[in-house]
Amino acid sequence: MQGKIKEMLKTTGLFLFVLLLTLPGPGFAQGKGGGEVPFPTKPITLVVPYSVGGGTDVQARLVAIFLEKKLGQPVVVENKTGGGGAIGHREVKMAKPDGYKILCSMFPDGAIQVAIKGKSLGFANEDFIVIATYTSTPGALAVQKDSSLKNMTDFVEFAKKNPGKLTVSVSSQTWLLHVFDIEDAFKIDLNPIMFKGGGEAINALLGGHVMATMSGGHFVIPGPEKGLVPLAITGGTKRFEKWPNTPLMKELGHDISYEMRRIFCVPKGTPEPVVKKLTAAFIDLDKDPDFVGKMKGMGEIYEASFGEELQKYYNEMCSKIVPRVEKRKKDFVD
Repeated sequence: MQGKIKEMLKTTGLFLFVLLLTLPGPGFAQGKGGGEVPFPTKPITLVVPYSVGGGTDVQARLVAIFLEKKLGQPVVVENKTGGGGAIGHREVKMAKPDGYKILCSMFPDGAIQVAIKGKSLGFANEDFIVIATYTSTPGALAVQKDSSLKNMTDFVEFAKKNPGKLTVSVSSQTWLLHVFDIEDAFKIDLNPIMFKGGGEAINALLGGHVMATMSGGHFVIPGPEKGLVPLAITGGTKRFEKWPNTPLMKELGHDISYEMRRIFCVPKGTPEPVVKKLTAAFIDLDKDPDFVGKMKGMGEIYEASFGEELQKYYNEMCSKIVPRVEKRKKDFVD
């Protein structure tokens, strides 16, 4: 009798062991045909192509903290600066496509770089699979609160009477493109001046060194406290709640409707099971109230998007932006 019981226990134990092996668990991505791909089994590097302390870097570090809890492996942020972000983009593009190197890109700056410099950059827009984005930042054309330019009519009239003399501070290729689009839309000639960061661009306006700024909306929304007044919103689909009378460019009859986003992506060729595992982890962050609260606290508009939906947006925006950049290619600055 004891021999039969031992034999039964052996058989049961073997069955449970085999069953456990066949069940997908943490650390595994479901492969084709039901097979499993172990991922991740080592630390993941999150590459930021911009300097420490900037908006993209801060957001990437917040994502890394929460993402490693979901994936069970450390997520290490690595700043690879230079070439306006080109060096970091190129490093991820050339990395082994296995999911262990993720890019946090500032879009559409990367797409603009490609349109300006082409193959010499060493990467193209289609070299990446986009996975997630959490925030969007519409642009805002703003002036000092005591400026004589009270609205877009005043702005355009001054620019037409004084070609090339209306100075506008910018801090990225994205906002510079918005300035060019405003010039083309209203048939005016502005004088954009590039600064190293959004803070510097705003301070140049507050210090009276320029007449206007084309900056991220998160800098302009708290306008009264900073002495700023937005004249128009470039990008997004809604007016700022704090500035209900400030029109969208779309409402003024001009299609300047793209915004700045931080987009997380991996190299083209990354296995589908790994992409799915990463995408699921990024989606889980969107369900975490602590993460969402901290992300909203950064001052940008929380507007998460993932996977195929985000890839469609990315492709559409690239096809829209690239021709505009090529039209004004000679006017862009490094």
